[in-house]
Amino acid sequence: VGLTEFPDVTKLCAAKLGEFIIDSDQNLKYLGLLAMRRLAKISPALASQHRDLTFDCLDDEDLGIRLRALDLVSEFITHRNMREVSRILLAKLEKASLISRV
Repeated sequence: VGLTEFPDVTKLCAAKLGEFIIDSDQNLKYLGLLAMRRLAKISPALASQHRDLTFDCLDDEDLGIRLRALDLVSEFITHRNMREVSRILLAKLEKASLISRV
Protein backbone atom coordinates (compact mmCIF):
# COMPACT_ATOMS: atom_id res chain seq x y z
CA VAL A 1 0.00 0.00 0.00
CA GLY A 2 1.49 3.32 -1.07
CA LEU A 3 0.61 6.98 -0.95
CA THR A 4 -0.79 6.89 -4.47
CA GLU A 5 -3.73 4.90 -3.15
CA PHE A 6 -4.65 7.80 -0.85
CA PRO A 7 -4.77 10.95 -3.00
CA ASP A 8 -6.07 13.16 -0.19
CA VAL A 9 -3.19 12.17 2.06
CA THR A 10 -0.73 12.73 -0.79
CA LYS A 11 -2.13 16.24 -1.37
CA LEU A 12 -1.87 17.00 2.35
CA CYS A 13 1.73 15.77 2.40
CA ALA A 14 2.61 18.02 -0.55
CA ALA A 15 0.98 21.02 1.14
CA LYS A 16 2.81 20.40 4.42
CA LEU A 17 6.13 19.90 2.64
CA GLY A 18 5.53 23.20 0.86
CA GLU A 19 5.17 24.83 4.28
CA PHE A 20 8.47 23.26 5.33
CA ILE A 21 10.16 24.67 2.23
CA ILE A 22 9.08 28.25 2.97
CA ASP A 23 9.93 28.00 6.67
CA SER A 24 12.78 30.19 7.90
CA ASP A 25 14.28 27.22 9.77
CA GLN A 26 16.97 25.90 7.43
CA ASN A 27 16.61 22.36 8.81
CA LEU A 28 12.89 22.24 7.98
CA LYS A 29 13.56 23.72 4.56
CA TYR A 30 16.19 21.05 3.86
CA LEU A 31 13.90 18.24 5.03
CA GLY A 32 11.02 19.68 3.00
CA LEU A 33 13.10 19.70 -0.18
CA LEU A 34 14.43 16.21 0.49
CA ALA A 35 10.97 14.76 1.12
CA MET A 36 9.42 16.67 -1.79
CA ARG A 37 11.92 15.00 -4.13
CA ARG A 38 10.71 11.62 -2.93
CA LEU A 39 7.12 12.74 -3.39
CA ALA A 40 7.97 13.95 -6.92
CA LYS A 41 8.86 10.39 -7.87
CA ILE A 42 5.40 9.23 -6.76
CA SER A 43 3.35 12.25 -7.81
CA PRO A 44 5.21 14.64 -10.11
CA ALA A 45 2.15 16.84 -10.63
CA LEU A 46 1.76 17.55 -6.91
CA ALA A 47 5.43 18.27 -6.41
CA SER A 48 5.57 20.56 -9.44
CA GLN A 49 2.94 22.79 -7.81
CA HIS A 50 5.80 23.90 -5.57
CA ARG A 51 8.14 24.59 -8.45
CA ASP A 52 8.40 28.33 -7.79
CA LEU A 53 9.29 27.71 -4.13
CA THR A 54 11.96 25.29 -5.26
CA PHE A 55 13.44 27.78 -7.71
CA ASP A 56 13.51 30.38 -4.92
CA CYS A 57 15.60 27.98 -2.84
CA LEU A 58 18.29 28.07 -5.51
CA ASP A 59 19.11 31.56 -4.19
CA ASP A 60 19.46 30.41 -0.57
CA GLU A 61 22.71 31.16 1.25
CA ASP A 62 22.99 27.55 2.45
CA LEU A 63 24.78 25.33 -0.07
CA GLY A 64 22.91 22.23 1.18
CA ILE A 65 19.56 23.91 0.50
CA ARG A 66 20.68 24.95 -2.99
CA LEU A 67 21.84 21.41 -3.79
CA ARG A 68 18.59 19.83 -2.55
CA ALA A 69 16.62 22.39 -4.58
CA LEU A 70 18.64 21.56 -7.68
CA ASP A 71 17.95 17.85 -7.12
CA LEU A 72 14.25 18.62 -6.92
CA VAL A 73 14.32 20.83 -10.01
CA SER A 74 15.72 17.89 -11.95
CA GLU A 75 12.48 16.04 -11.17
CA PHE A 76 10.42 18.82 -12.77
CA ILE A 77 12.07 18.72 -16.18
CA THR A 78 9.98 17.37 -19.04
CA HIS A 79 10.24 17.70 -22.80
CA ARG A 80 7.56 20.40 -22.65
CA ASN A 81 9.26 22.63 -20.09
CA MET A 82 12.93 21.90 -20.75
CA ARG A 83 13.57 25.27 -22.39
CA GLU A 84 11.77 27.20 -19.68
CA VAL A 85 13.58 25.41 -16.86
CA SER A 86 16.91 25.85 -18.66
CA ARG A 87 16.21 29.57 -19.07
CA ILE A 88 15.41 29.93 -15.36
CA LEU A 89 18.51 27.97 -14.32
CA LEU A 90 20.75 30.02 -16.61
CA ALA A 91 19.30 33.25 -15.17
CA LYS A 92 19.98 31.97 -11.64
CA LEU A 93 23.53 31.04 -12.64
CA GLU A 94 24.14 34.44 -14.19
CA LYS A 95 22.81 36.17 -11.09
CA ALA A 96 25.02 34.04 -8.82
CA SER A 97 28.01 34.77 -11.02
CA LEU A 98 27.41 38.52 -10.81
CA ILE A 99 27.00 38.39 -7.03
CA SER A 100 30.20 36.37 -6.56
CA ARG A 101 32.17 38.99 -8.51
CA VAL A 102 31.11 41.78 -6.15
